[in-house]
Amino acid sequence: DRQPAFAVRDDDAPMPEDAWLRPFSSPFFSVWERRGRHAGDLPLRFGLDRSERARLIAIARASVGHAVEGRAAPLDQTALPRRLLFKADVGVALWAGEHLRGSVIMEGRGLGEGVREAAARAAADPRFKPVGAAELDALSIEITVIGDLRVPLSAAEIRAGEIYPDKGYRLVSGDRAGWFLPEVFNA
Repeated sequence: DRQPAFAVRDDDAPMPEDAWLRPFSSPFFSVWERRGRHAGDLPLRFGLDRSERARLIAIARASVGHAVEGRAAPLDQTALPRRLLFKADVGVALWAGEHLRGSVIMEGRGLGEGVREAAARAAADPRFKPVGAAELDALSIEITVIGDLRVPLSAAEIRAGEIYPDKGYRLVSGDRAGWFLPEVFNA
């Protein structure tokens, strides 16, 4: 019995959420993926569980603390859960109250390593005043794991001239590329 792995829908009809996950949606269409198609560890686009999220926040917080002291935070990759070793693009944004203090994206690294490096770089993001030791306890850390599903904007979306503030955008021009993420856009 061969069942489709993905479904693309241009209507609002629901799919059974116990069998399908929606990794992408827009006002124009949705992409659905069958939950049961993966044996073993699920791809990161299925989301992180509570312990994985807590571990990434701990890695980021330690990395920022070490960076403020001018040191690199250690990371024992052998002690990380398998999914935190999966290659991913990841963004870390640092907030002091309502003020963005740094935001950096690392591409193609193991998730734990990418968070460690992005957090350290965000603490010294040259677009902002460097994070200081007195700010560490009150600093908010936002981690964005950028899904591996890449969906180009449709002609209708481009004509509409609107962006979705809940989506990240990878902008490419020739051999240059950059990211546009909601946490920076909404700052």
